[in-house]
Amino acid sequence: MIYERVVLAREILSPRGSIYVHVGQNISHRVRSLMDEVFGPEHFLNEIVWQRTGAHNDAGRFGNIVDVMLFYSKGEKWIWNQQYAAYDDAYVEERYHYTDDSGRRFWPNQITGPGPGPARLFKGQSLAPPRGRHWAYTQEDIDRLDREERIYYSQSGLPYLKNYLDEQPGRPVQNLWTDMPMSASIDRRLVERLRPRGFDVLTAREAGKGSEPDDAQPAYATGVDRVLLSYNRRDFRRLHQDWSSAGRGHGGIVLVPQTPPLSRRVLRISMLLDWVGSPGAGRRDSRLLQWNDLQRVLHAGGSIPGYTADELRDVLGET
Repeated sequence: MIYERVVLAREILSPRGSIYVHVGQNISHRVRSLMDEVFGPEHFLNEIVWQRTGAHNDAGRFGNIVDVMLFYSKGEKWIWNQQYAAYDDAYVEERYHYTDDSGRRFWPNQITGPGPGPARLFKGQSLAPPRGRHWAYTQEDIDRLDREERIYYSQSGLPYLKNYLDEQPGRPVQNLWTDMPMSASIDRRLVERLRPRGFDVLTAREAGKGSEPDDAQPAYATGVDRVLLSYNRRDFRRLHQDWSSAGRGHGGIVLVPQTPPLSRRVLRISMLLDWVGSPGAGRRDSRLLQWNDLQRVLHAGGSIPGYTADELRDVLGET
């Protein structure tokens, strides 16, 4: 039966189409042979292993907690939209431990490339690149980056490019998925804590939208009357501006930083979502809401029903 389905799927796929076949690991080797026969082994792209449950007590063997998805393309070219996952807290703390005057986290990336090159002016001072290296930017670009305060100078005076955490899309998703049962679009531990608080969280992958580009996400969320929640502040700010300029409405976009500790992040997101849905919620329609918006309200003495004074102090970082 599965053979006929796979043959039919290949016939109706577009030339740039691709297919994911979800099977248990006990038959994945047989189904892969079938897929090789129908699609050709040269069109095999990935075997994705995903954790479907937390733990199994399977007697006499290791717990069986994964399933498999076989990913094939129909032709030599296929549609691909890169997916990203949130960085781990430990990675953020280790990598992005520098902050600028506005509190934004960054890591100082080298500003040179391989191969020799001439000196450049940095803040009016001529600096030669390290031996065997060249400055990766023209003098015009260096001057612009300096004006924008995008260059970090070490104690020895060496320049580095500021790579801001809130401008990074996240970690590219690999072929091992361990966040699917409880998360997908943002963060496994985050979704695991939001759902018991009564929030109806639907991740992008659970909605079948995980492979679609960012600009398709607001359209889907609006169509099913949901607020869109994302760490990707840079791209969704741009999308909000594009939609506003075109006169298009959406169901609300909530953008949050991924830098605070998990417990504080959960509180901030909970408060933002409760704020979005509170009375006078005309603020939700086509609005872009960020933590800074609510922070100003709380600093001005405002409150969110259902949260204690201790939680308000904690979420503001005052404990």
